[in-house]
Amino acid sequence: MFRVTAGDQGLLFTLGEHQIDLGPCTEIYTMDKILNMKEARRDLVAHGHATVTMRVSKRFPPVCYLEPLRTNGTEG
Repeated sequence: MFRVTAGDQGLLFTLGEHQIDLGPCTEIYTMDKILNMKEARRDLVAHGHATVTMRVSKRFPPVCYLEPLRTNGTEG
């Protein structure tokens, strides 16, 4: 399993022709498998970097929290 947490300064929700700014948010995605592992390993050896394609876990669906970005105490 691999978890990605991403913070956004603003989440814009579009409903038809209307847009609503929902403010800052934190999104969490849990992946359960890298789908192109063979190719990614080959590219990593050959080029020093690789692009992977991951599958989102069915057991842990994506979550979006509408809240300010977490700073881990680095900002005053």
